[in-house]
Amino acid sequence: MKFEDKEDDAEVFLKLLSEHERDIRVYVIAMVGKVSDAEEILQDSRLAMWKNFKQFELGSNFKAWGAKGCVSSYSRVSNESFSRGQKG
Repeated sequence: MKFEDKEDDAEVFLKLLSEHERDIRVYVIAMVGKVSDAEEILQDSRLAMWKNFKQFELGSNFKAWGAKGCVSSYSRVSNESFSRGQKG
C-alpha cells in the first residue's frame, strides 16, 4: 500500500478500523473469554496494527488481518503476564 503522506495512511487506517473494530473485539473476547483481558489485547493490537499498517494490502480483508494481529498480541501479552508471574 502506497500513500503520498502519513495523513492518508491515518485516514485509511482509522476508516478501516472503525468499520471492523466491533467484529475484531467480539473475536478477541471469544478468544480470551474475559472482557478486561480482551481490552488489554485490543489496545496492544491497535498499536501493532498501526505500526504495521504499511504491510497491509489495500483491498484485502482488514478484519482478517486485524484478527491475525490480535492473535499475535494475545501471545505476546500472555507471555509477558506469565513472565511477570514467574518472577513474583
